[in-house]
Amino acid sequence: MIDYKNLSMDTLLSVKDAARASNFSVPTFYTEQRKRDFGFDPKSQTQWLIPVALLVEHGFLTYDFQPTRAIRKLGQERDSLEFDQVNVENDELRKANEELQNRIVVLEVLVSEKEKQLEMVNGLIGRLGANQK
Repeated sequence: MIDYKNLSMDTLLSVKDAARASNFSVPTFYTEQRKRDFGFDPKSQTQWLIPVALLVEHGFLTYDFQPTRAIRKLGQERDSLEFDQVNVENDELRKANEELQNRIVVLEVLVSEKEKQLEMVNGLIGRLGANQK
């Protein structure tokens, strides 16, 4: 485990440790540009280690080894708020769906009743027409 408080320009960090120290994501280091910036050698058989000096040089860390990027708490808080809002909207949609399902049942009963009444009226009309002849 790396002690981030005791970094020096000569310290070598794994990609995961460099990401943690700089508050960048691991995939950030695997772009073609970043691989060149941080000395990735695809032919090397050893673990890719990034010198802290290169993190400073490319603006990932300040000269006193502080990350130049803040931890993304705001995004997490926003995500939490959005999640809560989605849950509220989901509950409202469930209630609306339940009400619509109930209305469908009531309408099906009404249609069935109307069909029975229509059959009865058609039967009466048929009998009345037969009596007229």
